[in-house]
Amino acid sequence: MSQVQAVGIRPFLSFTVVNTGMALIIMTGRSAAGKSAIAAVLAKKLGAVVLSTDEARQEILGKYSFAESEREKVTAAVYGELFRRAKKALAEKKSVILDGTFYSAALRREARKLDGSSFLVFVKCSPEKRCERMFKEGLPEAVYEEPQDADVTVDTEKLSVSECAERVLSALKV
Repeated sequence: MSQVQAVGIRPFLSFTVVNTGMALIIMTGRSAAGKSAIAAVLAKKLGAVVLSTDEARQEILGKYSFAESEREKVTAAVYGELFRRAKKALAEKKSVILDGTFYSAALRREARKLDGSSFLVFVKCSPEKRCERMFKEGLPEAVYEEPQDADVTVDTEKLSVSECAERVLSALKV
């Protein structure tokens, strides 16, 4: 089995998780990479709240779709709502896992500003595997800028969801 790449692990985050009981974990990666599955496992093990762009989008739009020309406005509303919810949960001293593509460096920087000891998890798999998963789920392909500052990178094609979650927990030193 191939090794998962661990990048720039931040030791002060383990202090935050262990000593205050709260943390901000940001899951990033292309659609169908496996972010939500890993987030669910992490949330269970850490007692964290998962805040998802999919859920925020569903609540904002309901069953309605939007025109391509409105994508930027809808995306801003979805991430704005996600960040609002995260601020509230963090103020309540809850650990938070943000689950979304966070497709640009600017969105990831904005998310990191929510908590000084945030932890960025880049979830990836091959384009072929993602296409297979996206086809099953009927998801469209979207633009994505890979992070250069991930604290840990996990590959869901090479490791199971549980193994990916364990690698993240190990990197968190929890």
